Amino acid sequence: MKNKFILGLLAFALIALVSCGDDEPDAPEEVSAIVGTWTLTNAPGSLAVGPASGSGAWWASPDPIRTERACLYDDTYEFTADGELIITMGSETWLESWQNGGGAEACGAPVAPHISGTYTYTFDEATGTLTLNGAGAFVGLPKATNAGELSTGASQPTSRTYSVAALSSTAAEIRINTGSNGTDEVHWTFKLSKQ
Repeated sequence: MKNKFILGLLAFALIALVSCGDDEPDAPEEVSAIVGTWTLTNAPGSLAVGPASGSGAWWASPDPIRTERACLYDDTYEFTADGELIITMGSETWLESWQNGGGAEACGAPVAPHISGTYTYTFDEATGTLTLNGAGAFVGLPKATNAGELSTGASQPTSRTYSVAALSSTAAEIRINTGSNGTDEVHWTFKLSKQ
């Protein structure tokens, strides 16, 4: 009787051990398509501004601009899976007159707070809302904020919220409403490509 009891316990332990080993591995956590390193798309219209979301009615970057502003088109925006945004500009980026003391627009050393650095972000895929946190955090052009353009005297924000109008594994279209210019709303569009 004693041997049957011991054999029963061993059989139970063996079944329990085999059952534990049969657990299916956890499915890998799904990574958002926003994760990766992005640059402005090397094509006409990758920068655009107009009176409605997605509009380029007032201005859209023409073809030659990618050569003239190569220092802007090589800037990278890396979104990590753990919520960091890493902006890398190198030694030069495109500076507008409001950034360089009223001088001509040209390539030059990045001007604080819009410099290479690590910031944070949140992305709500359900609503397409992308929020960047940190005074120097931006995508596309640093002047576009949710409360106006820095070039016309808007205050430097500590966060910005964009709408992600389109997103795939290789391309994204990110928009920001900067508010009213006194007559119309101002909407910027930035088209990005994943590296």
